[in-house]
Amino acid sequence: MDGTMAEIRLFAGNFAPKYWALCNGQTLAINTNQALFSLLGTTYGGNGVTTFQLPDFRGRIPVGTGSGQTVGMGTITSGQKVGTESVTLVENNLPAHFHQVSISGKLPLTVSKSIADKSTVIDGLSLAAPARSAGRAKTPTLGYNSQTGSISLNPASIDLSGMTLTLAPIGGNAVHDNRQPALGLNYIICLQGIYPSRN
Repeated sequence: MDGTMAEIRLFAGNFAPKYWALCNGQTLAINTNQALFSLLGTTYGGNGVTTFQLPDFRGRIPVGTGSGQTVGMGTITSGQKVGTESVTLVENNLPAHFHQVSISGKLPLTVSKSIADKSTVIDGLSLAAPARSAGRAKTPTLGYNSQTGSISLNPASIDLSGMTLTLAPIGGNAVHDNRQPALGLNYIICLQGIYPSRN
């Protein structure tokens, strides 16, 4: 199968055709592949003295070199491996959101600092009230009974500052798959073929 030296193609077979090799990161000797080494160099590995390596596309897809058009992509150079198969999300990856908190407890409540009884009238209170004013002496009327009474209090706000609320963590720290839908095929590279001339 004719090709241009260092050309890479997709191949649906499970072997590499003659004069081609699978792109599996193999190490080749420079002295027997000088023309190919002159094109690849040590971009994909090797010591550059006696060996060099082919690109390794196992489990990877190619991406164009240079600066990406998407913000944050950065610059990709030849032979650079980027990306990850799975990601564990952290707090900064999540959108802003809220958690509801339910608090239960008891708060002491003081409703009066004065004690009223059934015979003494205290300004502003009506527990004791004079009655039967005929004659010189006034006899207090018992304006209450033994039943538990009720009282309405004005609305009030309670300051809960200085408290620390701890929410139990939720979630499982499991990683999620970061790969796009894909189909496994073989990348092959031309070892012997037409030597490319520069444009």
